[in-house]
Amino acid sequence: MMRALLLLVALALIVVIGLSFVGGESSGTRREAVAAVDQPGYVLTWAKITDTADDGSPRMRIQAVRIEQIPADNSVELSTLNLTYRSVEDRDWVVTADHGVVPEASKIVRLDGNVRIRGTVADGAPAAVIETPTLEFDTEQSTAHTDDDVRLVMGLQTLTAHGLNADLKQRHLRLESRVHGQFNPPFNR
Repeated sequence: MMRALLLLVALALIVVIGLSFVGGESSGTRREAVAAVDQPGYVLTWAKITDTADDGSPRMRIQAVRIEQIPADNSVELSTLNLTYRSVEDRDWVVTADHGVVPEASKIVRLDGNVRIRGTVADGAPAAVIETPTLEFDTEQSTAHTDDDVRLVMGLQTLTAHGLNADLKQRHLRLESRVHGQFNPPFNR
């Protein structure tokens, strides 16, 4: 993901530099230098960014209504996003949120607002749906973490907890504390 974002930033810089040489000053006036912080960053709307594995297969895809670089700290803000992570077994985990931030040169996507993760934890089990107000997703390690309240629904079973650590590659979820559950019939053994 970061490679794709860096590629987009580099492409935007090349276009900006190229345009500055094409325009030229016809009146002989001198341009005042503008601090980089005052310059606008890039903005993408209805964008889809795909990060690939070493073999070229899609590893992660981010779709967002808006992706904006913030020049003051070189972070990237994402609005109304859908992040699809493909694990080694070609099983997708889909993470959605209202808002996300990627700090400069970071592999962490910090999500907030209606965060949901949907994926399969075990073969033959119903899809797991995890809901929490905030989440940090490590794109390099394929892990997710939150210290907030969490609701986990799998079929008719519901668990609530405070805190979550998830390894999406290994399909391993760990609820941290104050775990409460509700298991509704039918019980399958």
